[in-house]
Amino acid sequence: MPLRPFTQPWAEAFRAAVNASASYREAASGWSWPVALVLDPPAPELGYPHPVAVVLDLDAGACRGVSLLPAAQAHAPFVLSGEYGAWKEVVQGVMDPVLAVARRRLRLEGSLARLAMNVRAARALVACAAALDTLFPDDAGSAAGGAALLGLPPGLAAAAVTAALVEPPAPPSYPAVAAERYLQLFTNSKRLFWDPADIDLSADREDWERIRRDHAAEGFAEQILQLLGLFHAGEASVTRVLAPFVDAVARAGLGIEMELFLGSQLYEEAKHYDFFDRYFREVLWDETPGALAGDPRAVLVDDLEEIARRLRREEEPARLLDVLTEGVTHYMGVVEAMLARTGYRGAGEALDERGWLPGLAEGFRLVRRDEGRHVAFGIQFLRDVAAADLRRRAIVAAAFDRQLPRVVGTIHLFDVPHPLVPLEPLQRYALDALAQFAAAAGLTGTAAGAAGAELELGIAGA
Repeated sequence: MPLRPFTQPWAEAFRAAVNASASYREAASGWSWPVALVLDPPAPELGYPHPVAVVLDLDAGACRGVSLLPAAQAHAPFVLSGEYGAWKEVVQGVMDPVLAVARRRLRLEGSLARLAMNVRAARALVACAAALDTLFPDDAGSAAGGAALLGLPPGLAAAAVTAALVEPPAPPSYPAVAAERYLQLFTNSKRLFWDPADIDLSADREDWERIRRDHAAEGFAEQILQLLGLFHAGEASVTRVLAPFVDAVARAGLGIEMELFLGSQLYEEAKHYDFFDRYFREVLWDETPGALAGDPRAVLVDDLEEIARRLRREEEPARLLDVLTEGVTHYMGVVEAMLARTGYRGAGEALDERGWLPGLAEGFRLVRRDEGRHVAFGIQFLRDVAAADLRRRAIVAAAFDRQLPRVVGTIHLFDVPHPLVPLEPLQRYALDALAQFAAAAGLTGTAAGAAGAELELGIAGA
């Protein structure tokens, strides 16, 4: 029979569904903390006169127990709270569970970054609830039910950063395989050289005029301009701030192989800026890139420049490595893996489907290939300096925590009535990129997704 959500029978059925799910068992094998799901504020008109919580005792892909408690008595390392409508959207699959937190539809006590790193487990848990026969009080019939999510122990990130200021650790030693991988990335950069001047833009000029003329009602030209403005500003920003990273790697004594690759990356970032600058001059000749503001400016410019300033100033070797850890997470994990490659993938697919702007599509493909190597460098770097160090893993989580809402805010610039690229795939690309990045870097306690990430990003050679 249908069960009302946030009741004891529904909670017991949720537990049974979790324990019967092979998909959840595989996706959440590394998760072992209880999670509390809190319905707050109350909804007396729907039969919830007081805030109520479902507490799931989750451990290694199973649910050991469940309880229904007044919200004030619900204590767990991870607590998710929200109003009835938000829970209903998440449970029914209308909203991704991680995005519900990043967009502040649900409130999280715990690490948003760790939640996003385990997005597969979060979605598998939601699927368990969706399998239930749930009676939502404001519906005439049954729908879906329940949700739960994951994270690092609360306060660990802040405690780790504080500890770093008191007792910095000795720099780690680096295995030979790491040096070989950085050198392989450098070799691939030389082998896969391309010149922006070689891309034929003649067809793009004709397409651009046709898009402006024939698709004015959909606003496709405005969306393309906004996207290219973000790429133009973003590539300029990462080109400006990368030099302090190269210098910091040299001062920290991390090896000539890292310096070689980052030197090639600096050249590639300048080349990417050159491509978009040329595109504005030769195709969008009567348009200029708009100034960034809000979330895009914060994540692409201001916060990166602040990290670059700290890299220039820091002299203590272990603390310098901490700032590099934060910087690599932001630069390669957030800006390149979550934002840039998401944009290139989504826009490239949209252009290919329509047969539009072939020069731009080719530029997207080549830039995205380069940035696969950049992201692969970030993955390898964090494997070496953070994967086995709980304190530095928390620095990574704290960096993702700060930037995830800004990533979501940037993507939501394209939440328009007639999107050239549908919003939902963009959101999923970004969250999946974070999950793959974290798994491949050894930050999640599970290898799920790591092999695929290595192949796609070029760690394995291409």
